[in-house]
Amino acid sequence: MKLSKPIVRVFYIVCVLFMTFEVQAQITAEADCPDAYTICDASQSYYFEVNGPGSIDDAYGELGIFCQSNTSFTMFESSSAWFTFTPKYTGEFGFYILPEIEEDWEYIMFGNNPDCTDLHNMDYQVVCNTNNPGNSVDAYTGIGVHPIMGGDGTGISGFLPYITVNAGERYVLFITPYLVDGGFNHRATLTFQGGLIETYGADAFEQVEVCTLGVGEFGLDVVQVYPNPVEDVLRVRAKKPITSVTIYDLLGQRVYTSVPETGALNDVVGMSGFESGLYLVRVFVGERVETFRVLKR
Repeated sequence: MKLSKPIVRVFYIVCVLFMTFEVQAQITAEADCPDAYTICDASQSYYFEVNGPGSIDDAYGELGIFCQSNTSFTMFESSSAWFTFTPKYTGEFGFYILPEIEEDWEYIMFGNNPDCTDLHNMDYQVVCNTNNPGNSVDAYTGIGVHPIMGGDGTGISGFLPYITVNAGERYVLFITPYLVDGGFNHRATLTFQGGLIETYGADAFEQVEVCTLGVGEFGLDVVQVYPNPVEDVLRVRAKKPITSVTIYDLLGQRVYTSVPETGALNDVVGMSGFESGLYLVRVFVGERVETFRVLKR
């Protein structure tokens, strides 16, 4: 674990909300590069939980890869999230990571169809960031526009400028919290952005085999909440009838409830009158509930 870099970890007031009801991560991210979670829909945000160091050492005995040094005393990684995607088109690309609590998260992006057993190969190394977040309130880090502070990725600590990704080229994204102790589960939300996503949306990434197999009755393809961040209108789409949509603020207070017509697969929430900040949106589909973290600009 790296101890030389100062970090202040302060829990959000959203913890008060978590005491009201427990929010489960949308997915448990894979902890090894060969098993990286495949992103099929670039228009969604992915609320994930890191899952330990994995069953293999992805650095194969080294204590660092690219700009990322060890987050464990004895090995490269102690808490890992691995994602993979293949752009369908060439274009401007970025993403941002929003931790569940205020803490520093770091990332490495590999490209050129990387070999997971040879990530030290500089031909695979695209971009790497270990800088502290520039905003102590929300701890965003990523590539491109900061969701609150704006900009183009330059001059904001924790952010880098947009990059260009190539059509048909497989990429792998490694994400890790800088400080991994504390006795609690580390969760964050991953959102993609940039011209590629703005132009093509859900069609920005190749639908590889795993995408066409489906992910179960209530997988990620069943409920979608977008856009995120939102300015005026939040849209909810589901493949099963929506029972209700409820929104909570950071104090755990219910600020909105909608009950669509029986059998409705879509709902629209006008959020222009909401104050800027984070909200939890709970979408009830039958007896199942999906929870999403949404940023109102």
